[in-house]
Amino acid sequence: MRGFLGVTAHYLEKDEERIELKSNLLACDRFKGSHTAERICEQFEAVCDEYSIKNKIDYIISDNAANMRKAFTVCFPTEQEDEDVDEEDDLDDPELWHDLSLEDQETVDAALAKKQRLQCFAHTLQLVVGDGLKETKGTTSSLAKLSKLSSLLHTSTTFKDVFDAEFGEQRGIPAAVTTRWNSTLRQVKEVLRCEHPKLCRVLEKAGHKELLFTAREWNVLKELVDIMNPFGEATDLTQGEKIVTISSVVPSVLSLNHHLEKLKPQVRFLSSLVRSLQVSLKKRFGGIFINVKMATLTQDGTTAPFSDPVYLKAAALDPAFSLMWIDHHVLVSLEVKAEVLQHVKGKLKKIRVKFVNSANRDVINQLLDGLFDDGVLNGGEKDSILEGNPITTDRARAFIDTVMKKGDEASNKMIALLLSIDPTLYAALGLPSENPAQPAAAPEPQLGQDGSGTLINSTEDFWKGKQGRRDTYPAAKGSMRHRVALLITNIKFTDMRFDRAGADKDEENMLKLLVALGYEVVKHTNLTGKEIDAAVSKFSNHEKLKETDSVVVVIMSHGIRGAILGVDWKRDKPDEFSIDNIYNHLDSKGCPALLDKPKIILIQACRGDKKGSVEFEDGLSSDDASHYAGHEDFEEDGFRIVNKEKDFLALLSSTPDTVSYRNTQLGSLLIRSFVAVSNASAHVDHIEELSRKVMQRFVDLKITKQMPTKDRVTLTRHFYFFPGI
Repeated sequence: MRGFLGVTAHYLEKDEERIELKSNLLACDRFKGSHTAERICEQFEAVCDEYSIKNKIDYIISDNAANMRKAFTVCFPTEQEDEDVDEEDDLDDPELWHDLSLEDQETVDAALAKKQRLQCFAHTLQLVVGDGLKETKGTTSSLAKLSKLSSLLHTSTTFKDVFDAEFGEQRGIPAAVTTRWNSTLRQVKEVLRCEHPKLCRVLEKAGHKELLFTAREWNVLKELVDIMNPFGEATDLTQGEKIVTISSVVPSVLSLNHHLEKLKPQVRFLSSLVRSLQVSLKKRFGGIFINVKMATLTQDGTTAPFSDPVYLKAAALDPAFSLMWIDHHVLVSLEVKAEVLQHVKGKLKKIRVKFVNSANRDVINQLLDGLFDDGVLNGGEKDSILEGNPITTDRARAFIDTVMKKGDEASNKMIALLLSIDPTLYAALGLPSENPAQPAAAPEPQLGQDGSGTLINSTEDFWKGKQGRRDTYPAAKGSMRHRVALLITNIKFTDMRFDRAGADKDEENMLKLLVALGYEVVKHTNLTGKEIDAAVSKFSNHEKLKETDSVVVVIMSHGIRGAILGVDWKRDKPDEFSIDNIYNHLDSKGCPALLDKPKIILIQACRGDKKGSVEFEDGLSSDDASHYAGHEDFEEDGFRIVNKEKDFLALLSSTPDTVSYRNTQLGSLLIRSFVAVSNASAHVDHIEELSRKVMQRFVDLKITKQMPTKDRVTLTRHFYFFPGI
């Protein structure tokens, strides 16, 4: 085994058009000899000296190993000197060098007072899961068989051939990575995709009856996924390089605790796992629970891990979370919740003081002009701030107080504008580095409730029973093998304030679903209105359309009624694609190859600017609300007359004139709901029933101000996806 020390840097970079989060690998050097804290510190400082960045670093993130903690105690003093140590991760168990003298330590602390070491969230969460699994015996036999099954699949060509013959060459069970618990979760999910009876037949046929899962063991695996899925999502949330992640720490930890609390009366087989996970979560993230008054201070006077107020401030300042997590996941009385709210707001007031003392006159004036243009401030308010406050600090104070009194939306617009005007000040205030211009989406009921799950396959008998029926579109196996779909996602806009954080998650989820449903996906990202039109037009001439049984078109962007916005959209220079053009390109006249075949359209975009009570708005304001053109003529093909718009179904993300909502970390409500419903029900339900269940899901989640809408439905039969056939 060889040791390496890797160092990455993460920072904001501004060019002429936008500000982006950047990541660079500074070093990945061979580390020979014992891994003592002193040697780690020396090598880290050598990297900092090479790039001349030591005095530019604000935070350093490391795992919880004793030698890593000790190494960065010198470089980055922290309040959390007594946090929980993971001794097992200290590979060499070195004899650490002596502490600094008190005098020297004070000198270092004074020089580096603004620099801190923070614990790695993902690593700590890994330790929580490890604690839970170590204390749980109920999963032992199930996971042992799963591990042997995975190993057999990767080492035995004979067994692989039998497995592929039953499930197809694309199906498999990945090998587990011992240092990453979520690799085991992926293993469990993949084996559950194999129907239990089919897997038993394969194992018996291959002569491996010892690996047969009993009904109890199979149900244990299902329950394990239900328990651990949110932990996997929380891990993924904090692994992005292009988005801010620290703001999701507090909401994720509290949501996981809420998830476990609700599971306690429901679990049948793994109650000890739920208890162990919750105990470890409260121990390893103790500072968070103390700060929200769900736990008391440690009696020995030590500082609990994750006590740093930066976690609370980051969550509160991120429009994706704001203060909603207090109401949903802080499990205390209303009186105590009010205290927590005031505590968090007190942290935010310190940022106000920094702004007043740091903002220069030019920045304040630009902010005033921008918020006046956006309608946040009126002329009287702007003039009063300018004329009544000749001193810069007074002007800054009057400005920020006026904006804060107008509420969260006005404050979020100011934050977005500050990012574009002065990113250095923005970062100095400790504001989240992700684009805050996106208004917030509905608070998530809890992690793991949307967009999760594994696609269930239709049975051969179900498929056969639907063939040849007058009320069902034909789906021969040959035509299903030629399925093709179009996926267009706009994420980055020329005006970076309109970037769609979380849209990459929508793209990932839809791509995974479409591939699982058997579609070859033609994928485009970040297109102008003209480019969207060209992409749909080119798709209408795809060579597989003659053989396919159906097509799916998914377009995700900002929008207004009747139109989807291209990435060059600006208020004074519209860049739009008319939704009518989808029908023009794919109808009976524009694409004869799709005659009598279902054409499913899914659009995630606003249809207007009317707002509701939920938080993440996925769109822009617009005065232009109509782009419709009538299509009521018929086409004659020489044999019969057909309706141009026959065999369509469109599912739009909202009703006319209203906005749609998107979580900037997890993706839009519509796409996540459609994926979740499809995974659970596409094996037995036709597309119109799936659409109804998506709409019902919004009712169940009490999202009252957005409702997906079926539009221009001209299907004459039931269309089934028949996954897995």
